[in-house]
Amino acid sequence: MVGWLGGSLVVGVGLLGEQGGCGPRAGVLARFGAAGPAPVPGEPTVVQTSGNETVAEGAAGAGGVEREVHRFTEVACIVDAGGYGAGISLFSMGTILPLFVRQLTESPFLIGLIPAVYWAGLFLPQLVVARAIAHLPRLRRYVMIIAVLERVFLALLVPLTLWLWRNPEALLVAFFLAWAGHALSTGLNWVSYFGMVAKIVPATRRGRLFGVAGALGGAFAVAGARLAEHLLKDGGMPYGFVWCFAVGSVVLVATVVPLGFVREPDGEPLAEPPHAGPRQITILLRADPAFGRFVASHICYALAGAAPAFYTVYALEHLGATPTDVARFTAVLTGVTVLAYPLWGMLGDSGGNRRVVTAAAALASAGALLALLAPTLGLFYGVFAFQAAAACGIGLASGNMVLEFGPPARAPTYLAVHSSCTMPAMALAPVVAGAIAGALGYRGIFAAAAALALAASLGWARTAEPRKRQAPP
Repeated sequence: MVGWLGGSLVVGVGLLGEQGGCGPRAGVLARFGAAGPAPVPGEPTVVQTSGNETVAEGAAGAGGVEREVHRFTEVACIVDAGGYGAGISLFSMGTILPLFVRQLTESPFLIGLIPAVYWAGLFLPQLVVARAIAHLPRLRRYVMIIAVLERVFLALLVPLTLWLWRNPEALLVAFFLAWAGHALSTGLNWVSYFGMVAKIVPATRRGRLFGVAGALGGAFAVAGARLAEHLLKDGGMPYGFVWCFAVGSVVLVATVVPLGFVREPDGEPLAEPPHAGPRQITILLRADPAFGRFVASHICYALAGAAPAFYTVYALEHLGATPTDVARFTAVLTGVTVLAYPLWGMLGDSGGNRRVVTAAAALASAGALLALLAPTLGLFYGVFAFQAAAACGIGLASGNMVLEFGPPARAPTYLAVHSSCTMPAMALAPVVAGAIAGALGYRGIFAAAAALALAASLGWARTAEPRKRQAPP
């Protein structure tokens, strides 16, 4: 019920903002992004540069109103991104959901299916979406409608768990259907959301913006992790999980609302929409070899990404961890996030995102190696600390780096091609790793992940920084 009511509110906010009658500072030309409507007399003309940044001509008349519009845009993005991080932590693929599924089955394969379903749903639609939205001058309406679907599927886990928890097989089926619906909705929104970000936030401010958002989300998620610890300890199955899912859904719904009021300028549709298939992948990778090297390194990192899904299960089965320890692992993940996000953001804005992904992949390698060698549960907290820092760095900088390979109008295409190339590795690696774990144990997975993450770090170190160059057309 919360998801449906909140979803209706979100759509209403998005559509009202689209009409321009109730959004903040309606009618004011946004500074960030592609050129919008004709400039209002007395306001500066905004020019989009090839480096994803904007400059204002005629500073006279800019005044405080325009600055407030810019400030609201950044605040809205921070609230949305930070709130998403806080809310989704209560659906954590690394801790909460593996524990939930393990209450229903002992199959390593099904536990490994959690991230596999997510990555497949996230990336499969993106080439089609990039072509479908190429003609849209604004993306906000589309973004807000699909955002509702993302949250509805997660909110459905509340009644489904209450209804089916005495029937593990049925609840497993219902869980994976809802989880797949959420993943597919996220995939339908991925390139459009970042395409909108490319228009309204310049490259040299994205790192700090999402760094602050990540830190805020992590700070709130630390409190959520403590709450989850008590909920899972006292409520168990089903009520502990039901409360986790309910609180997470409420946070996700509430914090997306400001995004409906963002003042998005009109963009220039592409003269020729990108091909929605393998041909577009081939065309872009051949035209932009540096982007191809970036993608190849990310495939290595994606293969290494199978390991974190098994950290919690390994600690439970081999190091004597309890549900309370799982909640504390989540607290470590989110606590490190508070520190890592702003640091990665500042490094990415000042020195380029290549440095961030290189260092983050090295930390992921160190985390997998520590999981392989840690003899006690106490040292295993370091595994989650390294993993959190690595996930923040890759999550923050890899998408921003993709946006910088080309101009804003082509950002959805670059994102879709990047996702389509890395998706098979992200989707299949956890499934294969789950099968290997059932036959050979978890330690082999950790060793392979350490080597693959190190290979990704070395590959990114040899990739040219895209911020200062103009990508091929």
